[in-house]
Amino acid sequence: MDFKTAIDGLESDHYFVWDDFLSQEEVTSVMVDYQSIYDRGEFKRASVGKGQLKKIRNEVRTDETYWLDPLALTPIQSLFWNRLDDVKSKINETLFLGLMTAEGHYSHYPIDGHYQKHIDRFNTDDARTISFLIYFNSKWAAGDGGELRVYDQASKNILTDINPSGGRLFGFMSADVPHEVLTTLKSRASFAGWWKRRSTTGNLKR
Repeated sequence: MDFKTAIDGLESDHYFVWDDFLSQEEVTSVMVDYQSIYDRGEFKRASVGKGQLKKIRNEVRTDETYWLDPLALTPIQSLFWNRLDDVKSKINETLFLGLMTAEGHYSHYPIDGHYQKHIDRFNTDDARTISFLIYFNSKWAAGDGGELRVYDQASKNILTDINPSGGRLFGFMSADVPHEVLTTLKSRASFAGWWKRRSTTGNLKR
């Protein structure tokens, strides 16, 4: 997998899969950082909606998140953040999407965790342009659940299920790819983020 294949995937299918974006050694290092933050109790239950409409809804999603501060990254966070920034730059050079800022968080799905079908762009703020996920699950088997199920927006048909294998990067157009996290049968770890352009309906704040 290379930059060109990722860009071609966005153009043709609105998504791409990049295996081994992180090596297994890097995944192990990330998980040390991830686990230390989790053990300190800094992950918070994720909500649905934005602003005053934000609300925890267990029927929709059951994950916990820890938002990364781009100005205070740990060394291993800087490693994958900078690598993602390289991808963003290549996409901008080719597709001219005007990607400017990035935001993202560690995600933890407990056993029986899920996230119902949705798209990543808010109705009142179209800044989110490309979504991306990096998975940190080094020993994820086919029967462990937790796949990211991707749908065709027009037909509503299932396009593919993405196994959350450690080191894999999955990227997609935020407004064009409905998706859901299928029920997990064991704890699931990842980083979820967005590259954002200047919004025409809102602002660049989350």
